[in-house]
Amino acid sequence: MLSGKLLRLIETHSEQITDSVLRLIRADSEITHLNSLADAELFETWNHRLSHLERWLVPAQRGALALDEENVAKTRFADGIPLHEMVYAFHLLRNQTISYVRNLAPDDNYIELYAEGELERWLANFFDFLVYHTPCAVTNKRLRSARPTPRFARPRPGKVKQGNGRQTYRPSISLLLC
Repeated sequence: MLSGKLLRLIETHSEQITDSVLRLIRADSEITHLNSLADAELFETWNHRLSHLERWLVPAQRGALALDEENVAKTRFADGIPLHEMVYAFHLLRNQTISYVRNLAPDDNYIELYAEGELERWLANFFDFLVYHTPCAVTNKRLRSARPTPRFARPRPGKVKQGNGRQTYRPSISLLLC
């Protein structure tokens, strides 16, 4: 059972959580590409996630969340933000959200401690979902933009096995992982 009280705590304090993530990003000298974006743009994107968290956690909203995240990821990719910086920002947002709940939520009894644990599990699934759909959008964008129009059929990587008078294609492991 997920605590509505904890979700409302996150949603009402989403601006403070987002601001703390923004400060962490700005303080990190290795995050050069995200630092090139305006504060308002990053703040709006991350605050949108947290301020509507209860809506996003509804299983029926998974498709809308995936589409929304893929659109944001495509925009970030077009802005020149590398994938590792996008994923790192999600980890920071998740960790800051959990820290905020731990610091503000009362944990006077076992039920409240259980509710915090459940919230952490739901948040982990939520951010894992976002982290999954970010590379999906970026990879599809990269494949479409990097793929030249073929003039002739190129042989695919893999091995052609000959036997019984006919050839069969065995794909390489790299094709199976894509």
